Amino acid sequence: MRDKVLHTTVVLILLSGMLLDGVKTAFCTRSHPYVYHERSHCCKFPRENFATADGAACDNGPISWSSSCCEDHQYVGCPGVTCDDYLAKGIQAAVVCNERR
Repeated sequence: MRDKVLHTTVVLILLSGMLLDGVKTAFCTRSHPYVYHERSHCCKFPRENFATADGAACDNGPISWSSSCCEDHQYVGCPGVTCDDYLAKGIQAAVVCNERR
């Protein structure tokens, strides 16, 4: 008789409007999908602009939470108190898979 092993995989997700550290989180819009500026703004492009005065926070590198500028100044304010990238919005539910071997 074979031993049966139960394998469980759980994928954790972000839900639109969830609370993170007590702050309601929204998502950037499809037209400006990249969050930056401590999660308060959304950029149309995945890159920073260039401003010497801001140093590494605005050196034409990849956009991130710590970026202070957006390429070509193509940004909008976050539609919530704080935001996450638009691409994360596609994950809407937890997935639990059980497999018996």
